[in-house]
Amino acid sequence: MKIPKDVIDRIDRLEKERQRRAKAETRIKRRNALAASKLLKLKRSRIDELILCAHCVYTWINEFVNSGEGRKLVAQLGIVGIFCAPFWQGYPAPESAASTFATLEIDKDGNVFYLERYKWMPSRELLVGRITFNPTLLIEKLHPDYLAQLAEHVKSGAVWNYIKSTLPKKLEEE
Repeated sequence: MKIPKDVIDRIDRLEKERQRRAKAETRIKRRNALAASKLLKLKRSRIDELILCAHCVYTWINEFVNSGEGRKLVAQLGIVGIFCAPFWQGYPAPESAASTFATLEIDKDGNVFYLERYKWMPSRELLVGRITFNPTLLIEKLHPDYLAQLAEHVKSGAVWNYIKSTLPKKLEEE
């Protein structure tokens, strides 16, 4: 049987494209493994600082969720955002990515979520922990810079300004 040349050419192009995609996937996997390795080294080098930060944030979240006012606020809103910073895909976002950011939110059940958004549209959601989570989960799941900024945000009291700024206008007027 003689296969037409244009069919053979098409099969060859498809095979080359498959090989190109396989090489690209390999490069991406290698790059992601290298980034994960660098992030782990960074976390290990800052572990003492991160433990203090995680404890600070964990204590604040626990006190907030277990306070009458915190429960009331979360019951009213369903979800309360406590922090926002320019991060994307788990890493600090470049200045050119002004419309990408990550928030930390608490839902009415006491679950803590890390959410990444692009132009306010959700892109990635990560459950950090449920009602009584271990503070080490903050170290495991968040970038060290994000956790440090979050802890400073909580310590300084800026968290309350952020919460106030996210309240619906009708709640602020009451």
